[in-house]
Amino acid sequence: MESRNDIDILPPDPPPSEVQPPTAAAPTAAGPAASRASSLVSTPQPASASPLTAPCGNPAAAGQASRSVFRGRIIEVGVEQVRLPNGRTMELEVVRHPGGAAAVAIDDRRRVCLLRQYRHAAGGWLWELPAGKLDPGEGPARTAERELAEEAGLVASTWEPLGCLHSSPGVFAEVIWLYLALGLSEVDLGHDQEEVIEVHWLPLEQALAWCRDGNITDAKTLIGLFRAQANLRLGAESGEPVLAEDV
Repeated sequence: MESRNDIDILPPDPPPSEVQPPTAAAPTAAGPAASRASSLVSTPQPASASPLTAPCGNPAAAGQASRSVFRGRIIEVGVEQVRLPNGRTMELEVVRHPGGAAAVAIDDRRRVCLLRQYRHAAGGWLWELPAGKLDPGEGPARTAERELAEEAGLVASTWEPLGCLHSSPGVFAEVIWLYLALGLSEVDLGHDQEEVIEVHWLPLEQALAWCRDGNITDAKTLIGLFRAQANLRLGAESGEPVLAEDV
């Protein structure tokens, strides 16, 4: 696919698998501390489906006796009283978010579409996949399709799931779903006024090198690019149609 944005590569800017509930362990000669540590050991259970196609799961419901301390256009911040798997009850600060989706769009020349986007919270420009938050009543696949068109001016004939990620599960309830988009064609861009975005095409191997050397720091982009590479390799090994360089 020939792109209106086929430009030279810019130099990089400087610098649930389910877990069984823990069972109590008997005290040992090592003392109470060792006993508490052993009581938290659990064995991951194999998923019945591929992690990339199995449902990601919804963020945990708000804890009992939760109270909202801030509600904005996108997020809500609350203090929630929860009961942990070890039986303890405590208050946690949780940021609720509707979730998002991102697209790894790769053309027939093995180039990936990346956005160079200004992010105030990150203190400057980042390299990112086309992505955005889920609108009310919208599923993640539709969000990925919509954001690819609006931010990158692209539509895809083939979509493959690349699983999900939890962006910062210590405090943030956001889940981001990832998709591989192939069979690309161009449509009109639809950038919002508050978005400062440049659209670029990079060879996939160059983008992966930037992931490894630290020039790409956005988590969804790092994970999405490496999962897309793995997906294409698996397709080549299984004999499915893939990009020419993967055979």
